Amino acid sequence: MHTINRHCSADTFQFALNKALKQKNFQSGMCLGVVGINHLMTLAQNAVIDKGYTTTRILAAPQDMNSGRLALTVLPGRVSRIKVDDSHKEETYSLRIAAFQNEFPVSEGGILNLREIEQGLENVKRLPTVEADIQIRPSENGQPDESEIVLYWKQRTVPYRLTLGFGDSGSQSTGK
Repeated sequence: MHTINRHCSADTFQFALNKALKQKNFQSGMCLGVVGINHLMTLAQNAVIDKGYTTTRILAAPQDMNSGRLALTVLPGRVSRIKVDDSHKEETYSLRIAAFQNEFPVSEGGILNLREIEQGLENVKRLPTVEADIQIRPSENGQPDESEIVLYWKQRTVPYRLTLGFGDSGSQSTGK
């Protein structure tokens, strides 16, 4: 094997190939064979998953290996849709949800990254009157590389809270 190429619309996943080649100790001209190619793809896939791209896949399409080139294809998992579950309309409080798009680092059509989704969930849950959860589902449009994010959101209809505190933690020796 002389060269290994990857096919993807962006250089977003070059890090995975570089890491896999380094772990495999790949040298130009090295014979990989079926087991070696599968191991290389597994290493690259693990590198992608480690970065949070859990729905992205690395594949090797059928090809002529006599050329000395291996082409790997990266199928990035994308977010087809972000929707809010409104099955509990009285607790959903939709005026607050309209603002959540600014708090959520994932966008429709973007590459799905679990770390960004978790960060978005933490942003949404930062209010003490809110209960939120996220579910990642296969896309309803049937595309195998797309997922939809469903946000389950509940906020008290009166989003106020009151905290009272009393402390008498002083002592005679400290003058209090």
